Amino acid sequence: MRYLKVVFLALFFVISILFFSQNNEVLSQALVLRLSVPYVTDLHSVPLPLYLLVLGGFLFGAVLTLLYLAADKIRAVKQLRECRTRMAGLEQELNSLRNMPITEEPYAPTTEPVGEEGEKS
Repeated sequence: MRYLKVVFLALFFVISILFFSQNNEVLSQALVLRLSVPYVTDLHSVPLPLYLLVLGGFLFGAVLTLLYLAADKIRAVKQLRECRTRMAGLEQELNSLRNMPITEEPYAPTTEPVGEEGEKS
């Protein structure tokens, strides 16, 4: 599985390089981002090349994915710790039950007043 990940990442890297090298003119065009809120403000960015916006979007997505996976891993580690603690307690209880002496006490049935078998109430 690990080799498959390495092959996939290498293939993705090669395709990315091909994309950026073949579309160099288009990706070098400058873009101005604008935010216009009516009656409040009209904001403009400095001219940014398109490749910078594409890379920025990719990095932003990678960081969000990393945060999501880190939170999931922390949650899994916490659950694993709780399960191990519970398992240790159950193992300790099992060992204490295994070490208990076996006593052979005769079974003593409880005595309840029972009427004679032929009687009907």
